[in-house]
This record gives sequence, structure tokens and C-alpha cells, in this order.
Amino acid sequence: MQDRFDIFLLDTDMSRTRFDPIIGRGFKIEKGIIWHMEFLYTESASRDRILLALVVYNDVEKLCRVIVYFIDASDIQKIRIERIGRLPLESNTPLPVLLIPLQFQFESFVLVTEQQACLLTSDDVACGNVLYPNSPIPRTFATMECSAEGHLFKLYISSSGEIQWFFIDAVNPISQSMCMLGTAISVNQDDSIRNDILLYAGECANSQVIAVPCYDIDEWPASKIIVLQDLINRAPITDVQIMPEISGEQDAFIACSGMGKQGSLTIMTHGVATSTLACSKAQWKGITRLWSINDLSSSPQDTPGLLASSSIDSKFLVVKG
Repeated sequence: MQDRFDIFLLDTDMSRTRFDPIIGRGFKIEKGIIWHMEFLYTESASRDRILLALVVYNDVEKLCRVIVYFIDASDIQKIRIERIGRLPLESNTPLPVLLIPLQFQFESFVLVTEQQACLLTSDDVACGNVLYPNSPIPRTFATMECSAEGHLFKLYISSSGEIQWFFIDAVNPISQSMCMLGTAISVNQDDSIRNDILLYAGECANSQVIAVPCYDIDEWPASKIIVLQDLINRAPITDVQIMPEISGEQDAFIACSGMGKQGSLTIMTHGVATSTLACSKAQWKGITRLWSINDLSSSPQDTPGLLASSSIDSKFLVVKG
């Protein structure tokens, strides 16, 4: 979305003769690319005070801003939309990946970038306060290689604005820089709910549906996730080679894919189910290129071979049908 956003008022009641749920609308021009947009929780559910938080990147000024709008929709024929503040982010700050409204703290939200998590309120944006609480995302600084560990954290935010990180468990490293994925169900809302269901997905490994325990804060360090289902990932396909007559009958594709925890080589043939040929070890750091050649040292010498190259070395594999 760019340069403009629209507000629609929806009717909660429907009838057999009227199917259009829209009873009012308004719009506002905001120059730039609207990166995120979320309604904030307020003390009252009335239509005379609705707060909308936006993250807008101005591609002309090369500047990202947090903007909060006040919406008065008490009169559905004339919706009033006013901007109450704009807070520019530092020029070297990465574009935020998440904007999460907080239900337990009215008119506040968490802004998550690839580097840190920040706690802001509508008053901070209105007053231009840049001294808002923030906390860097925990990282293993002793690790020098460019590989993601796949660590899953819980971000605890107290009513006083204190931000704490709690390591839960290690999951599949779905990308180079994993970010926060969503909010957990508060135990105070329903004591019978002890797990929050979470789906995480990426291009570099299998996705998973997991259950994250919703324990009290003093029990968080001891909690572990429960894997409910693995979702096989075959993307991205970084390289493909044709192996001639690999099974004595037909040619086959050998593909480098993100299948598995560290990626894998997958064989694909016409009319035959796809299966995993080999899984690369963690030390390989991923396979980037493949070459199909014959194994000259074998007998017969037309045994198909595969040369797999990673970022640190190359390996020669003999494919046996």
C-alpha cells in the first residue's frame, strides 16, 4: 500500500435484503510506502476514539516514520481522521518486521526490527519522545559464520515497560535472521489454555506447527516446544541437474532444496514419488551448485556421479540406483 489508506466501518448485523456490510468509509493521504498498519487497543470500544498506528517509509526522503492517527467514527456519514503525531526512526534502523499492539497496555505497541524490539505508546509518537524502552534481540556474538541458529524466544513486557527475553527452544533455522513471529496467549485470559499454537515458515528449512507452553514467567526458562506437524519445504531450489538413466530406465532430476533442517539433495523422476537422496550435514553450510559427471574410478565407468559444492568445500557423491 502506498500514499493512501482507507477506513471502512462494518455493520455487525446482516439481513436477507442487505448484503453490503460497509456502512461508512473515509480515507487519508500519507506519502510513502505503508509498511505496517494496526489498530491499537483503547480503554473504550466506542467509535469516537479509534487509534491507528502505521509504519511508513518515505522513498523520497529515505526515512521511516511511526505515525499514529485518531479516528472519530461516531458519525458514519462524516468520519474524522486526524494525525496526532509522527516519530521518525533513525536512518540506520532496518525496516520494522512486526508491529504488535498490546492488549494489556492501552494505546501501546511493540515495534520489532531485525536488531531490536521497542515499546512505544501513542503519547511517545505525539510528543516525539525518542527515549522509549528498547531491547536488542539476543544473538550469539561468538559465532562468526553466517548461519542462523533457529532460536525461539519469548519477549516479556511488564506493565512498567521492562523488556526481557527468554530462550524457549531451538527450531529449524528458516532464514538468515529469524524474527519475532507473533503474540502468545496470556494465561490470565483463560487458565485452561496452556499452549499457544504457532506456525513458522521460511525458505531455508522445513516449516513446523508447534505448541509453545504458556507457563508463568518463572517457569519459562524450563519450557520446551511441542512439534505438532512438519511441513516439507522444497524451496528455494538453488540448482538442478539431470542424471541420465539413474535407475536404468529413465533420467532423473537431482535438486538442491531447503528440505530438511540443513537442506538436502532430492531425486525427482517422472511417475515416481519424490524421496530424499541425502541430507547435508550442518558443517556443509548449504549446497550452492551441482554438477553431473561420471565416476571414472568405478566399474563400469558410466556410473553417474554428483559434485556438490558448498561455501567451504566440494564433495563428490556416487549415485547408486
